[in-house]
Order: sequence, then structure tokens, then C-alpha cells
Amino acid sequence: MNVINKNDEKCFRWAVLSALYPSSCDTCRLKQYKKFEHTLNWTGLQSPTPLNQIRTFETNNPTITINVYIYKPEEGDAIIPVYLTKHQARSRHIDLLLLTDGPNTHYTWIKNMSSLCAHISSHTAKTFTCPHCVHRFTSKIAFDNHFPDCSKHQRQVIKFPELGKHILEWRSRNKTQLTSHIIYADFESYLSPSPSH
Repeated sequence: MNVINKNDEKCFRWAVLSALYPSSCDTCRLKQYKKFEHTLNWTGLQSPTPLNQIRTFETNNPTITINVYIYKPEEGDAIIPVYLTKHQARSRHIDLLLLTDGPNTHYTWIKNMSSLCAHISSHTAKTFTCPHCVHRFTSKIAFDNHFPDCSKHQRQVIKFPELGKHILEWRSRNKTQLTSHIIYADFESYLSPSPSH
């Protein structure tokens, strides 16, 4: 991640520019990015930039898409998507992490999503992280099979039940009736064999 001057109200601008024009040294210094400020259209954006204005930025800059995530330590160090682009197949994509401290917010560029989400599983090699549900896949094939269906549903989070509440059991014994006979029927057993068999 690139964290640039948390007190700067234009942190969205600097986070975007640091992603598009990465610097090889002094990555946290604004002077590295100010020279590129005029290359993008910032029309209609407030400083600090609220999430609902990122769509305006994407409209102003038709080659760029942005996803924004937040970090929730109180939810098991979860990385949760809070803004996902609706655009597909643009030439430049940026993932940002939105840090909050009370009323203060700060955007920072996520250089490597696989590293940011490394704590989610015990797998230590590179992974392919789904931007919608933040699930990690160990192979590109598994990710490619998952992504088309997952991308139909915006902003998902996988939540596992708490330890102690992770077992499903039926407790409504008072809603039962005693019977003398019971039949469990497997209707697949009634299927006629196909001609090919």
C-alpha cells in the first residue's frame, strides 16, 4: 500500500495518481505525483472525496475503473468491498483501501490484492482474489470459473458462523406428531433408463 500524508484532503487524487504513475523512490512524497495531476479530469469531485463521487470520476475518465475496500479488524480482519465499478474491460484498473479513524478518512492504493488478503487463508503462494467476495483462489482457472457468476452480485462478503454457533440442529420437537408409519421416497429411483444405457 502507498500511504501518502494522511492529513491531505486530496488523498483520493494522490492515491489514484500513485497507482497510475508508480514511483521507484520516495513513493510517499506528493512531489512525485503533482506533475501528473493535469492528466486526469477531476471535475465535480469534492475534497475529501466521498464514495458516491467515484462514479463521477470514472465517467470523467473513461479508461479507468476503481474498486474501494475497507478493513474491519473487529470482523476477523475482514477486507470488505464498499464500492465496485460497474464498468468492464477498461485499460486501467485501480484498487483502493479506504482507511477511517473516526470522522477522518484516507484513501491508499492497494499495490497487491493477493498480499493484502494473505491473512484470509493459510495458502502462502500468490492467489487470485475475487474483487466482489474477496475469496482467494490458488489457480487462475478456478478464479476464471468463479468470477462470471460472482460478478453478477455486487459487494458480497463471506461470513462464517461463530465457533459454538456453527452446528445446525432441529429443536422444534414440540411441533411434531407421532405416527405409526413413515415413508421416505427417493423419486429418482422411479426414473426410466435412457435408451443409450
